[in-house]
Amino acid sequence: MNITDVDTLLTLDDGDFSSMHVKERMKIRIDNIIRKLYKIASKIDVEQAE
Repeated sequence: MNITDVDTLLTLDDGDFSSMHVKERMKIRIDNIIRKLYKIASKIDVEQAE
């Protein structure tokens, strides 16, 4: 699943303010997960290089 799929999922229920708020929180959560994955991946790369 790529980022555009996630965006599509998050925009399906855009009826009221609360769903917009949930959408923002989900995007922040997804960004944090992606950052953690990049950190883990870069650590693995460093370990393999040594």
